[in-house]
Amino acid sequence: MNIGILSGLTAIGLLLASLAPAQTEVQGPAIPVLFAGGRIYSNAWIVHTTPAYAVIEYSGGTVQVPMGEMPRRYREQFHYSRAAANRFLAAERQQEKRTRALTQEEQAAYERFVLSLAGTNRPIRIEAVGNEVAGGLPLCAARDIPRGILIKFLPDEVKSYLNEEANLRATVAAWNRRVAQDRIAISNAMAATPVGGLVYLNTPASALPQPAQDLAILRHDQAQLERSENALSKLESEAPRRAVVDAFPARQSYAGHAIWICTGLAANRPGGSPSPG
Repeated sequence: MNIGILSGLTAIGLLLASLAPAQTEVQGPAIPVLFAGGRIYSNAWIVHTTPAYAVIEYSGGTVQVPMGEMPRRYREQFHYSRAAANRFLAAERQQEKRTRALTQEEQAAYERFVLSLAGTNRPIRIEAVGNEVAGGLPLCAARDIPRGILIKFLPDEVKSYLNEEANLRATVAAWNRRVAQDRIAISNAMAATPVGGLVYLNTPASALPQPAQDLAILRHDQAQLERSENALSKLESEAPRRAVVDAFPARQSYAGHAIWICTGLAANRPGGSPSPG
């Protein structure tokens, strides 16, 4: 692998990161109904904010809403000001200009990197498979390859594994959110309930006081989260067998993405085993 080229690309990435204006990842309870930007969002989560806008996940997908169009309580919570929003958007536009200026240099470095690998069959770990781009070739993300590549003859087993992994990760994230909500519910219920010394044995959940009911729900959801995390860990242990392929660059590209030829799963190579984990 050409370390010099990869180092150059890494430096570009670090430069872009250093130019990014301040942004905030947000975690909190779900919002049953959110009125923002002239629309209604059900089961909404504010997952990311900047001085200029908020990113909201809701039952219909993900949307970006200008911070100035958010309800007053959220504008105050995230310290919105029109001047700060304008400064952020101006900085964002400047960053986009710098990114475009670096594109040609990055593309040239990437092409040199791919040419240095041409004709060499090697194991690569496929980390994501996106939409088909050219001639039915999927755009893939591979470990230690600076940008997406198009792969011919990608085994269906790789796609199957990645779909299973994505579904399990989504399940783990959902149970994590549920557990977070449970903890908030318990805290609220405890604040509203006098502390007592009674122990409820052999009592139906529906007959328990609210804090005890919430605690039972938390324990159930924590058990579900643990099972999901264990399933994900077990699946990830299969990655070297199911998501590592032998492939090589074909000295061709499409839309700036190199085309690679896959010769099969690395685990099926006679006398060999995949090295990228």
